[in-house]
Amino acid sequence: MEVATQSVSHLGSALFRLSAQSTPSPISRFCASYSCIPQPLRPNCDPSYPVFDPTDGELLNSPSPFHRDAWMALLRPYSGSLPSLINGIITYGCKIGYSGPQTSRTSRNLPTAQLSPETMSKLILNNLRLGRVSKQSPIELYVCSLVGFVPKPNGKLRKI
Repeated sequence: MEVATQSVSHLGSALFRLSAQSTPSPISRFCASYSCIPQPLRPNCDPSYPVFDPTDGELLNSPSPFHRDAWMALLRPYSGSLPSLINGIITYGCKIGYSGPQTSRTSRNLPTAQLSPETMSKLILNNLRLGRVSKQSPIELYVCSLVGFVPKPNGKLRKI
C-alpha cells in the first residue's frame, strides 16, 4: 500500500473577522468559549535549532486541518516563543533538524503494521477522505515515512 504524506497549512486571516451577514464558524465559537490556563513551558518549547524557515515560502494546498488563526488565538496567553514557533511551523512547515544528504527515500512500514492490516488500511483511507493526508507520487526529492501500530493501555492499537 502506498503511504500518504502529511503536511501543515493555514487558512486566511479572515477566520475571526465576522461580518454582519456571516454566522460564526465552529472554530471562532470554540475560541470564544475556551478559557486557557497556560502551563509552564517545557524544554521542547525552546528548541536548539530553527524549526521553520520563512525563506522556504508559505505552505500551499496542504491537506492539514491546522487553522493558524485559531492556534494563535488559543496560544495568545502563552509567554515565550511558543506562539511564534507554532505559527511558523503551521505557515512554513517544520524543520526537524535533519542535516544529511538531500536524497529521496521510501521506507518499508513497521512490522507492527501487519498486526491489523485491515485496520491500517481503514485508518489511512479515512485520513485520505478527511483530507488529512494526500496521495503523492514520488518527485525529485521524496521522503516517505513508515507507518505502524503501538499498543494502547486499553489493548487497542494506535497508528503511528
